[in-house]
Parts: sequence; C-alpha cells; structure tokens
Amino acid sequence: MSDENKKELFRGHLEECLRHLSIDIASKTPKYSKEAGKAKQPLADFCKVGVPTVTEWLYKARSSPLGEVLIRLMCYLNILGYKVIEWERMPKARQNFAELIGYGLLSGREAAALLEYKKVPSVYLVLYGNQDTSEEKDQKMWDAWKERKE
Repeated sequence: MSDENKKELFRGHLEECLRHLSIDIASKTPKYSKEAGKAKQPLADFCKVGVPTVTEWLYKARSSPLGEVLIRLMCYLNILGYKVIEWERMPKARQNFAELIGYGLLSGREAAALLEYKKVPSVYLVLYGNQDTSEEKDQKMWDAWKERKE
C-alpha cells in the first residue's frame, strides 16, 4: 500500500500538509466555488465525509478529524505524495495496521475486536503513540497487515 519510491510532494505536520493542499486547490479554483467543491470531492469520498467538512479542514486552523477519519485523511495525503510527519513517526507495524483502517480493509470496531480492546478509541490512542501496548498486540497488528496487505 505504501510506496517508498513515490515522489514526495510535500513533507510536514498534518496541519502544514493541509495548508499546502488548500493553497494548491485555491491556486486552481476559486475558493468556495463549484469547481473547488469538485476538487475536494475525491478527498471527501475517501474519508467518507461531506465537502463542507473537507473545507473546514483546509481553511480553518486547528480543525482536523479524529479516529478513523484522521487515519483515512493521512492515507489519502500519502496517496497524493504528502509525507505527514505524524504518520512517518508511527512505528512500522502500527503504520501498516493503520493503513488497513485507512484503506477500509478494517473498521475501527473490527480493529478493536482484533486487538481485544473494549473501546474503539483505544486503538487510535495506540496508533498515535498516546498509549502503550503489549508485544502480543503489536504482533497481532503485524499479522493482520500481513494477511491483508495485498
């Protein structure tokens, strides 16, 4: 899923990548125009949100998603060639597992069940490095990715 040889469009923190994308879209289409909406539609579809939500992410500082939608957003930016620092710093096994969620191969609920977490947000806390996990759960993440990576 991730391609190490892909051309890097921009490297930065999530907020910086979103700002760069907003400038790119704004340079090609008038802000809030029908064309701008069409330019944002693929991102909205990938993240399973509406275009107004994408507009908020792009033009309102500190407005970014959480959980599964945040993972989808970072995967989409990766597809475009962005290198999101928060994503790059994620340990490889967790990054690969996050891709399963981001590309829709696992839902947050399925990921939580697979890792035996009672609450879905626990998965995201682990993936973002805000909560430690056991070697056993890290191995489950790696195994899940290996089974589904194609």
